Amino acid sequence: MGALVTISTNPVVHVRRNQVTTSSLDVAEYFGKQHKNVLQAIQNIHDEEFTELNFQPSTYKDSTGRKLPAYEITKDGFAMLAMGFTGKKAEEFKIRYINAFNRMLADLPDGRDAAIHAKRVAHQGMTDAIKFSREQEGKEAKPHHFMNENKLCNWAAFGSFKTIDESTLSAPEAKLLERVRNYNETLIWDGVGYADRKAKLKNYADRQRRYLMPAIGARMH
Repeated sequence: MGALVTISTNPVVHVRRNQVTTSSLDVAEYFGKQHKNVLQAIQNIHDEEFTELNFQPSTYKDSTGRKLPAYEITKDGFAMLAMGFTGKKAEEFKIRYINAFNRMLADLPDGRDAAIHAKRVAHQGMTDAIKFSREQEGKEAKPHHFMNENKLCNWAAFGSFKTIDESTLSAPEAKLLERVRNYNETLIWDGVGYADRKAKLKNYADRQRRYLMPAIGARMH
């Protein structure tokens, strides 16, 4: 879809009809793309059921007052759309966007504990990415695929493939694991293989750990 040009300061997500979405206009602005190219990328997604669920047609008025087409996009829709945005900066921007979705989802006033809900959101996003990746290969996603991805994230964050009792994590440790899972989700959507993801996740977790220090220590590699 072309090189990145300019971006807005932060990803824009909002709640519409009790659903967290972004708009095709906001995506175009953030990634420095022409809106018409983003619309074309959406129209090139040929899974009708997925598109209906995750891309809601809308309109906006341009500077001349014309009513033009746009879309409201869910987190899963964004992840699918952003697969076509390539390059080092695009990868960074996609992570920021997914983090923005997760923060907004965690803050929904639905009476649930925000931290628990945020964890469920992160799990669901990675689950959707794994399912899609397996389907693209003509294969079925099995329970062990999801367990292996969680263990990979645990290893990248804390140096062990063992299952972690997340209720024992400190706030910085939980934040580290959340960021690693979000990054892994982005890599899976982008079709990055296991070995390459493992290396990327390790490097990413190391950088995030240094940023979150000195609070993290007990579970360092």
